Amino acid sequence: MHKGVQRLEIDLDADRLDRQLGNYYFSKDLFGGPGNDCIVFPKFLKHLSLSYVNIKGYLVEQFLSNCQFIEHLCVSGSAYLEDLRVVGSSLQLKFLQISDCPWLEKVEIFAPNLVSFVYYGVSKCSEVVLLKHAPLLVKVSLGEETVSMDGAFRAVSSYFP
Repeated sequence: MHKGVQRLEIDLDADRLDRQLGNYYFSKDLFGGPGNDCIVFPKFLKHLSLSYVNIKGYLVEQFLSNCQFIEHLCVSGSAYLEDLRVVGSSLQLKFLQISDCPWLEKVEIFAPNLVSFVYYGVSKCSEVVLLKHAPLLVKVSLGEETVSMDGAFRAVSSYFP
């Protein structure tokens, strides 16, 4: 798994699985090194997509800090994602999608190379997304389960002329 893997996609869509089982829990043990005392990440990973995989924010953050070449990150359908910090001056991340994570409370973004950001959620974008620094951001797609999108636009409006 660690030899030159550039793309990792895990899609456990709930429509295809027995709903009684729930989502798979992504554990740090999956990438455990010798003795499982440390996490060994795929060194050359560029694309990480986790659909209907329960993962906590700190593990996503560890992927971002240990896999220096990640350009594409998608997390969808995670019931365990509550807080996520996509932060780092050396991040290569160009595409970020966070969707259908019902307990998500905060996404903090400081990503100098981010070009595209997608957020679909049950919570108001203006309450969840904290876009601190994304000077190359040119494409934004927002969706939330509310009648008005005013808050969503306010959350990102300062990044566009």
